[in-house]
Amino acid sequence: MINDLRHSLAESYKDKKSVMPLLDSSPMVPMATDTSKKDREIARLAHEVTTLTLTVMHLQSDIDVRDAQIRTLKNSSGGSSINEDVNELMELLNGLQEETQLLRQQMAQKDALVEALSAKVDGQSVDFVELVKKKDLEIAELHADLSRFRADHIRSKRGQDGTGSGSKTPTTPVSIKRSSIRESFGNTLEFNKLNDDLANRDEEIAQLTDTIAHYRQEIEELHASDDNKARQLLEKDREIEAFKHSIEIMANDLNRKSTEISQLTDQCKSLEAELVKLSDATQNNMQSSRALEHKVEELEELNMTLDLQLSRAKDDYASINSSITAELTQKCDELELLKKEVSSLKEINQSQAHEAASLISDIGALRKSNDQLQMELTDSLTKLDSQKKHIASIDAEKCASEEEMALLKAQLATLQAQSIDNKTEISKLSSSLGKKDEQIAALQKQLEVIPSLSAEKESLALDLRKSNDSLKMATTTIDQLTEELEEKKDKINVYKKENNSMFEDIRVHNNSIAQLQGELKKLSENTSQRETELVEKLTKLEAAQSERDQLSSANLALVKELQAKTEQVERLKSDVFAAKNIVSEKEKELERVSELLLQREHDLEIAAETISDMKSSTSSLEKKAKDQEARTLELTVENDRLTREVTECKKTIHEAEHKAAASERMIQDLEAAQLAKDEEVKTLEQELQKSTELCSTKDAEILHTSQRLSSLEEENKVLSATVRDSLEEVSVKAEQLTALQRSIAEYDHSANEKDSEIETLKHEAEMTNAKLADLLAQETSKDDLIKDLKKQVNEFSNKLLEAKQTQQESSRRCAEMETDYYALQCSLEEKQASLQLETEKCTNMEHKLAESIYLAEKCESEKSQLVTKLQQTREDLKEAEREIELMKNSLKEKVTECDGLAIKLSLLEEEHGALKANYTRDKTELKEKEKQMEDLENQLLVAEDNVRELTNELDEMQRQLESILHEKQVQEAEINKMTNTLNITTDAIKKQSAERALLIEKLRLKEEEYRVPQESLIKMAFYLREKGDEVAKLNDLLAEKQKFIDSLLLQIEKSSDQHS
Repeated sequence: MINDLRHSLAESYKDKKSVMPLLDSSPMVPMATDTSKKDREIARLAHEVTTLTLTVMHLQSDIDVRDAQIRTLKNSSGGSSINEDVNELMELLNGLQEETQLLRQQMAQKDALVEALSAKVDGQSVDFVELVKKKDLEIAELHADLSRFRADHIRSKRGQDGTGSGSKTPTTPVSIKRSSIRESFGNTLEFNKLNDDLANRDEEIAQLTDTIAHYRQEIEELHASDDNKARQLLEKDREIEAFKHSIEIMANDLNRKSTEISQLTDQCKSLEAELVKLSDATQNNMQSSRALEHKVEELEELNMTLDLQLSRAKDDYASINSSITAELTQKCDELELLKKEVSSLKEINQSQAHEAASLISDIGALRKSNDQLQMELTDSLTKLDSQKKHIASIDAEKCASEEEMALLKAQLATLQAQSIDNKTEISKLSSSLGKKDEQIAALQKQLEVIPSLSAEKESLALDLRKSNDSLKMATTTIDQLTEELEEKKDKINVYKKENNSMFEDIRVHNNSIAQLQGELKKLSENTSQRETELVEKLTKLEAAQSERDQLSSANLALVKELQAKTEQVERLKSDVFAAKNIVSEKEKELERVSELLLQREHDLEIAAETISDMKSSTSSLEKKAKDQEARTLELTVENDRLTREVTECKKTIHEAEHKAAASERMIQDLEAAQLAKDEEVKTLEQELQKSTELCSTKDAEILHTSQRLSSLEEENKVLSATVRDSLEEVSVKAEQLTALQRSIAEYDHSANEKDSEIETLKHEAEMTNAKLADLLAQETSKDDLIKDLKKQVNEFSNKLLEAKQTQQESSRRCAEMETDYYALQCSLEEKQASLQLETEKCTNMEHKLAESIYLAEKCESEKSQLVTKLQQTREDLKEAEREIELMKNSLKEKVTECDGLAIKLSLLEEEHGALKANYTRDKTELKEKEKQMEDLENQLLVAEDNVRELTNELDEMQRQLESILHEKQVQEAEINKMTNTLNITTDAIKKQSAERALLIEKLRLKEEEYRVPQESLIKMAFYLREKGDEVAKLNDLLAEKQKFIDSLLLQIEKSSDQHS
């Protein structure tokens, strides 16, 4: 996993490096490659997370299976010791799971450190391991230089001491000392540089934390993108709903357009009215044209009058010229003015003449247009008449077809109503039959409980064996873990010795791991002990199971006796009620048997404890054997007395055995009757299955049968009420009988046990008497026989004491039981007389039931007749459907004819044609949209499934991301701890280097101010040498820690490779 992450990050960094120069050269290049790779990486990580979640789910399912097995073991074994052991094992397993979780967290922390070390800084991948190695090499070189300078300094000092001891001039050693101090100061400067490098490392770590925060932001952005996708899906759902709504709107539009088509016929009628109005308008136009003609004639008359006036003026002018010449000069101006006025009048006349000509031309055009309109009106009227006739014929055909469709719909409605009624009745019958089938199935299941219990016992044994195998596997895994932990412990101990000051947290982890190792060792020892204990318990459980089987056989015998006595009363019941009561009684008896088994297991545990006590007390009993030999004679006398009492008890037991034999005979007879009834039940079940198959085929005309069945059901209800009353009385009596039978059975069981114990005791007593006679005859073999007899006598004495106690209790119980028995016999005789009366009643009921069965058979014959009728009705329905299809085809042809008529009508008006074209277009669009709707509905179903899957995946991703975020938070906390420790160490190194620099400066100043003697200089040299050794030790510690970190990283990579 970690290597894959590193590889993917390196590829992303390479891609980013390759993209950066492109961005510098061309700023408009998209970053699609980075986003696609990030998406791929995210998808890959999601796939890996899903695989991890699947493994976790498998582990959880395995844990649940183990928990269920442990619970079954708890339920099967009633002892408290097993529960305690299982609880301890569960606690140990929980502790191991917590420890494994802690180890996983540590591994995750180490993975986080590796990821932090392989993070990017300023777009470049940095391997801090290599940097640290390089800087460690530089430090080693500096240390080598320091050691070389120190050696040279010591040699120079020795030479000065040897040669210049007699010289008087102190200048040369002071200069040498100054040079050495300067060299040491240079070394301190180099150390400061190293400290600066360490500070740079701290800065790089801070940058790494920033990059981690950046990656977190990217993860949050991915979450936001996922939320956006979810929102988009919701928006798509809304769009789909809107599309559905639009389709509904289109359907409403189609309905509207169908209404509009009906309105178009009304519009045609309105068009006819408008044509009438147009004809009236044409008449009005004719009238207006006539008025204009009158106006033109008036204007012509005016022109004529003006012409007459001009002619008169000319005549007057000629007369005046001849008579009045003198006035010409005076009136020339007036004449010119008159000429101008005449010219203006002429122009007016001309304009009026042009206007009259234009009016005449307009009148001609209007006349032509009126003629054309009249022609078109006549044509349209003829066409409208023909279309009206055609529409009337189509309407008549539509009315006829609608009437036929109405009749067919009415027939279909009646048939559907009949089918619905028949279906309801069939559903009622099927529900009643289903209830009966369920009751029979429940009874069969309840009868199958007894073999399932034995199967469960075997499964429990197998589960115990499997649990032992799983425990062995767990021990092997624990041993492997202990070996691995020992190896890790060795490594961690080395790490402890070297890092006492730097890694206190790791010490805590090591201590916890050591404790865990001790606990694991204890667990391994406990598991080995518990395996032995479980083996012993398995043996005990097997013995208990064998005893349980014996008890179950005895209980089955008791159950048979109880069934015999109850079936004498319950023969007249229906098979269903009888089976129910039998099963309920068996369940109660099984509960009692389970209680007895629990008591027996408890007794067995007590016996085991007593056996252990007996083993411890054998040594003390051997000493008392001689005293008990004297008591044997007394016990023989008591034996004789007990035998007499036992003979009396046997007489009473033999009488009870005779009664039991008679009851067993009755039981055998009843079992034979039960087998016959079971065969009858099977035949009835087969008939019920056949009837259910017939009822499934029936779909009509079952009213008569339902009425008859209802009458039969009422009779059955009356009969069932009477039977219930009798059953309640019988149940009371049966409870009393069961109580007596329980007491008798317990007494018989105790008596049988006591008889067996007494017989064993007698046999043992006879054996002991024979052995005593042999001992008296054979005195030589006394010592060997005494040892055997001691044990037998001890057991015999204990058994005799127990027998005495049991006989006393049994004598008391016998007295009590005899009194109860006589009282119950009297009550039983009375109840038997009442039962005989009830049996007579039940025989009458049986006759009635036989009559009802005969009626039911008649009903079945009638049902078969009805089936034939139903088949005929189905064929009739099929023929009717065929006729309906033919009618639909004829209607489709008529629709095509209507479309042709609509097209013809569209020629009359553009609006009508456009509407019809839109109607046909909408039809085609509707068909396409219906197809699209079907496709969309399928897509919706697929999308809903996808959305569910996506929601589940998103939930899983959210959980995984939450777990990853939690792990990252833990890793960040550990990184912060590591950074704090590194900061502390760097601060300490900086403080030491600063102190050293201050000391060196003080020495330099003191040497300049004072000439220090050689002893002080030697002390300072030794001091500096010690400081240098300390720095060397620190550097060695840093190198060793770096090696340890490298080894840890290699181990983490190996473990990650193994896990992957």
